[in-house]
Amino acid sequence: MRGAGQQLRARRARKRRGHLEDTFARWDDRGYLQLVWAVNMLQSDFGTNVGRYLAYPPGAATSEGWSEYAVHKWEIETLLTILLTTPKRSARQGERWPVPRFDQFSTMGDVVNVLRDIENDEAGAEPEASSIDGLLARIGHRQFGWQRGFATTERLFRYLYVYGQGSCADYFLEQHGITIDDFVKVGFYLHAQLHHAPWSRPVAVGKLGIDVELIERALPLFSKTMLGIRREATELVGRQRGRVGDQVAYLPSPLRRFPVIQDPRDGAYIAPLPQLVVYRMTAGLYYDFADAPQALLEEANTRFEEYAQRLIEAYFPRFTALPSQSYGPRKHRRATPDVLVQDGGQISIVIECKATKLTHEAQFADNPFEAAKSAHAQIVKGIAQLWRFFCHARQGLYDGPPVSPEAHAVLLTMDAWMQMSRQQRERALAAARELVRDEPGFADEDARPVVFCSMQELADVMIVSDDADHLLKTLEAAVSEQYAGWGFREVRRDLGVPQVARAFPFDVAELVPWWEIFQTTD
Repeated sequence: MRGAGQQLRARRARKRRGHLEDTFARWDDRGYLQLVWAVNMLQSDFGTNVGRYLAYPPGAATSEGWSEYAVHKWEIETLLTILLTTPKRSARQGERWPVPRFDQFSTMGDVVNVLRDIENDEAGAEPEASSIDGLLARIGHRQFGWQRGFATTERLFRYLYVYGQGSCADYFLEQHGITIDDFVKVGFYLHAQLHHAPWSRPVAVGKLGIDVELIERALPLFSKTMLGIRREATELVGRQRGRVGDQVAYLPSPLRRFPVIQDPRDGAYIAPLPQLVVYRMTAGLYYDFADAPQALLEEANTRFEEYAQRLIEAYFPRFTALPSQSYGPRKHRRATPDVLVQDGGQISIVIECKATKLTHEAQFADNPFEAAKSAHAQIVKGIAQLWRFFCHARQGLYDGPPVSPEAHAVLLTMDAWMQMSRQQRERALAAARELVRDEPGFADEDARPVVFCSMQELADVMIVSDDADHLLKTLEAAVSEQYAGWGFREVRRDLGVPQVARAFPFDVAELVPWWEIFQTTD
């Protein structure tokens, strides 16, 4: 129940939000999209000269997040969702509207300040019983992806390895009439083209084998018309409102699936946040397989496990990463967790992989466990699988390489589950306890501490760790009380162990042959 202070903040938030929506109802979409693009490029590291599109104070030309002029990318994404879900209206008879200056940085500054006021009021209107732990988790989900960036070689290779081969590649071609290879190629073309200028049209690039016809075939997977993206945004926000609520900070973004917006009047298109083009062709491949047959999803899950094995062995040749093993009596065979990391003669790391999609409600709902119950059930099942294996190894039912008494348990996810939330981790562990309660011979010692880690975090740690012991030390620290709720990468950074950046060990050309040409093409 809200007190008087919370009610006051709620009323103020509604009033300010109404003012912002009224502003967007009167503004020209095309002009505002160009302003967003210019501010985004001004405060990014692409080196784009936006002087012909934007007048700005010298201090605003920075990508530093602490700057007094900083406009955060997640704020831009939120403003765009509000813009796209606000119906337009015309001036009434005798009504005079101020003409917005879409070539002025201050215009963006004004709406960003209103947005921040709304977010502060909505947060302050929350009941006092609301969880700080949950709030930090939601903030992390909103911000961390932007802070880490979407365009990394590891990220591209990972998603192409998981979704871009075999039956998954065949399914993509069957569904869209374009190969996933060409889809990604056009994605890189659009990303490069659309951070140079706000509005563009298809242009052939002979060196890459990209013609206008190929671009036009791929564009529907990246883009919508203004009318189409408005419909998409309205439907998306409407579906999520009942599951997550209506706070502006946690509005879902239609640009994650369709980062490019077309203007059918002249055939031009714009990506107000070109970074999301890369998101669409990596993590956004999920959208193309969300309704795929179960067999395809299982194939993708298997390749996720294979990728983890390959990456671990590539960075640390001292380790042998074994796939899941079958063990136990002939009539009651069991499977080990997905990856067993052998160090010398013993298993020192046991990894259960979960490619379960981190849905919007799993990130931003007040009660993620209830809002995304089936998805969290997969995480809980993974924990139980780890603990059962340790139980069976202790009882001698597992007959493979001996498991070290200090072996680390890792729940490795494709997305960043459980980040910044100690309570969610504790709840998942408690639920897993219930699953193994009736396991024959189960003992408390089998419920080893579990490291919750995304593939991105694991890769980030391995990239800066030139010794296998650094990884083991990070795993050990990650389950200590000192680092409860910390991200895996942040634990590694805080240990004081030297960090030596290493090259990614795989060549993307293994998956997309045109990659080497792209790397040498301006």
